[in-house]
Amino acid sequence: MSRLDETLDDLAPRVSQCMDIPGEYNPRHCLAIYCFSAAGESFIEPGKVLGDAISMYNPLGCVMLEGLPAKIPGGAILVARYDELKRERPDLLEGMPEISEPGQYAIRLGRSALIVSLSHDGLSAGMHTLAMILLRYGKPLLPGSVIMDKPTCQCRGLALELTPKDIEAGTLIQIASFAATFRANRLHVILPADFEPTAEIPGINAFIALCRSFGIETGVRLPWLADILSGRRGLRQTWSRLRVIARMFGASQASLDD
Repeated sequence: MSRLDETLDDLAPRVSQCMDIPGEYNPRHCLAIYCFSAAGESFIEPGKVLGDAISMYNPLGCVMLEGLPAKIPGGAILVARYDELKRERPDLLEGMPEISEPGQYAIRLGRSALIVSLSHDGLSAGMHTLAMILLRYGKPLLPGSVIMDKPTCQCRGLALELTPKDIEAGTLIQIASFAATFRANRLHVILPADFEPTAEIPGINAFIALCRSFGIETGVRLPWLADILSGRRGLRQTWSRLRVIARMFGASQASLDD
């Protein structure tokens, strides 16, 4: 058993494997989270989650920086695509297991911390896992470890049925963070039958953007589409509502079920 087993068993969902390695990780020394991606991917939102967890150990907090440092400072965290790091700096992957699946990720805790995956979603999941470990471990030093994990299911969904008073920025952002913590990659929103969309609904646009930054695809179910078939609602009125909702959720992402 690894020295982190008790903490890992307390996580939901649990990670699949953890191995001890020499050394310890001191989050009090973490002043920066480095994000290395040749595609210029953004890790701002999962980085905020990880930064908040670091702030429990280091009140000064840490900053997010793009690029690959010549030397990773002690306590710093490097988030990088496995294939790109293997090409550019294979020396940093010493002792790391092979990553072969897009959703798979690995975390190495030692003098510094390293999170690698072949996909943005995997890196986001790794950042959330490390944040949960930091929040739950509760000791100043984390034992040296290599953590491996991958999704058990390709589709990990959450259904959310909203009432009009639920549509508030704070509530929706909490839901997005909750879904990401549990490694969800699908969020199915069911809008109420009396929902009247407008061009600007507080919190909706930020909610959708936050979900996408966490690697969560969003879809929407509109119960009142059945009204068209029954003749209870006019086509013109329904079409105007659809256009607004399609703009909010993204036409390619919207799932317009009847």
